[in-house]
Amino acid sequence: MSNKSASSAADLPALDVLLSGAHTTVVVLPSDHRQQSTNRTLERQLREATGPDGRIVLERLIAVVSRHYDSTDEERRSVVRSMQMMSDEAQALTREIREQTASQLQAIVDHVKDVILSVDESGHIETFNPTGERVFGVSQPEILGRRIDYLIPEAGAQGDIGSY
Repeated sequence: MSNKSASSAADLPALDVLLSGAHTTVVVLPSDHRQQSTNRTLERQLREATGPDGRIVLERLIAVVSRHYDSTDEERRSVVRSMQMMSDEAQALTREIREQTASQLQAIVDHVKDVILSVDESGHIETFNPTGERVFGVSQPEILGRRIDYLIPEAGAQGDIGSY
């Protein structure tokens, strides 16, 4: 390693030791590794994994990194839950606003002095207000789903429902 600042993890010397019958790898970092740009979380993890002799014990490092991943994953799940709750609230508010708007519109339609009805593309009546019930003498349940020419015979004779 002639250029220590450009060294990679593969270039770091490793010391294999046998502790209590288990194979342990100890990684020795170059002395100038702290001068290099290192992520604060990684720096903390390296300190936690450092043994009393100043060397990084791989098993400790793996445990520290694993705890960090577990913590990060739990944070991510919490954020997802929070986002789902906000989405559910937004959908509920949207439904509530839609229902309020529909009920306000229905109140207007029910109390206007003109006949208001709507038909679909094929000429079937979809809505019919109370004034229409009084003017035509038929109830809303009786008229819904019938063609407009039931009320206005000229509409069927002209064949162009869209002009009504």
